Parts: sequence; structure tokens; C-alpha cells
Amino acid sequence: LLFSILLGPLVDRLGAVRVMPFILVPLAVVLPLLAWFDHPVIAWIFLIGMGATLGGNITVFGAIWAEFWGTKNLGAIRSVGQALAVFATALAPWTFGLMIDAGVSVAELAWINLGHALIASLLAFLPWLVPAPARETG
Repeated sequence: LLFSILLGPLVDRLGAVRVMPFILVPLAVVLPLLAWFDHPVIAWIFLIGMGATLGGNITVFGAIWAEFWGTKNLGAIRSVGQALAVFATALAPWTFGLMIDAGVSVAELAWINLGHALIASLLAFLPWLVPAPARETG
């Protein structure tokens, strides 16, 4: 909640496209801790970092659809995005379960996810390189 509230003014001032590459930073900070240490306190620190990232997701992706595609078909665009998010959320426990059953440790999962977070953050810089076309807002 706190991270979502803190990012709101940044999104208003800079735009969601400019903030998007940085929303995974809290997760990227706590994943190495999860890989290196197995103390119970690390679980709480991980959950705080994950919560901050999810709060950033909610704030940024609430605004990004309008920045990318305008507001004319915003409901249809958001519904597709939400459906994909629900599908990914359902798929993640299954894939993590398969990896755990195959002998992948929590530390290895943390490093794999850190790699994914870094790649996603780098890809999120791509819209900075392309000028935004004029959007319909009607």
C-alpha cells in the first residue's frame, strides 16, 4: 500500500512509461537475500519487497494502458490484460511446483526470478526509445 501511494505522484509527474522499468527494483533487491540466507526473518523481508513490487504494479499498470493505447477502448484493453494476469497467476504455482519437484532449490528459484526481473526491467526501457503516437481519448 505504501509503495503504491508513493508511486502515484511519480506516475502523475513522469508518466507510467518512465516509471515502469523501476517497479521491479524492490523485488530485485530482496531476491538475492532470499538466495543467500535461510533465516526466517528473510521471509518477511522478501514479502515486504514483493509487496512493494506488487504495489508498484498496481499503480503503474493502472495508468500504462491509457498511455500506450489511449482511453477510447480502455475497458477492452484492460480486460485482456487482467485475463492474462489471472492466467499467469494460475500458471506460476504449477511451474514452481514442477521446478521444486525436479529438485530446484529456493535459492536457485530466487536467482532464476532475479534474472527474469532484470530482463523485464531492461525490456521496460524499450518504450523510452519509441516516440508515443497521438492517442484517441474519446
